[in-house]
Order: sequence, then C-alpha cells, then structure tokens
Amino acid sequence: MRPMSEMVSRWPVLISPSLEPDDVDNDGRLTLAGAERLAAEARDAYIGSCRTLDGAAIEVERSKVVIGRASVEDGVTVSTAATELFPDSFVMSTRIRPAGGPSGPLSGRRGPVVAADVTTTVGIGGGLGTDVRDEMISLAHSASHYH
Repeated sequence: MRPMSEMVSRWPVLISPSLEPDDVDNDGRLTLAGAERLAAEARDAYIGSCRTLDGAAIEVERSKVVIGRASVEDGVTVSTAATELFPDSFVMSTRIRPAGGPSGPLSGRRGPVVAADVTTTVGIGGGLGTDVRDEMISLAHSASHYH
C-alpha cells in the first residue's frame, strides 16, 4: 500500500481574488493584512451563498492567522467553510494557496504548500437558527471544490 502524499479536502466556496500591493511582502509571501482581507472576501462569498443567513446580522469576533511559506506573487486561490456551529456563532476555516499550485521553499515536501490558514469566529445577532444551521450543514455535505 502506498502512503498518502497529501490531504484531500472539499470546500463549499473557492475563489480566485486579485491581490493588492499590500497583500504581499518583499519576499513574495502573504502579509497578515492580506490574509485577513482575502479571508473576508471568501467569507463574504460564503455568506452570499447562504439564503437563510442575514449578512447584516454577523460580526467577526476574532481571527487567528497562520502565515505559511508559499510565494503568492502569481496570485492565490482561497477556500472557506463553516467548520463549527454554536448557538450564537460559527467558526470558519479559510485556506489560501498559491494560484499555480505549491511554490516556495517547501514545495515538493510533504504535500502542498499553504500561503495562510485563517480561523475566524463569527457571531450572529439573534443566534444561529435551525434553518441557518441546516443550510450550513447542507453546504458542507455538498462541498465540491478540492483545495
């Protein structure tokens, strides 16, 4: 049996946003502000795909960003999903990868290289209703983007 070379994950949202000058540092790596901006763009796309969630009722409570070593000078792809659901909030996981696939000092080693991982806790005014919860679960089950 051959060992698995990389983790395969499916995401309900995958976007290819444009980079802004402040998104990339002098070494071609993603900046903290860039990762946060791209995660917000992906989060907006996810929320836009939810017919039961009122985008005006949400508020970002906190985010944790882990910047990777990948070069993003040629652009990025960004995937996101709701990964944990709570009565008054949900957690989103966002993965940012180089657009052309892995690059940078770690490419070719132990699977693909990630430009950044962002974990965001999003509060919902009025709470997470059953209809919203059910839709988020459905989006997770029907996720079709490999990233």
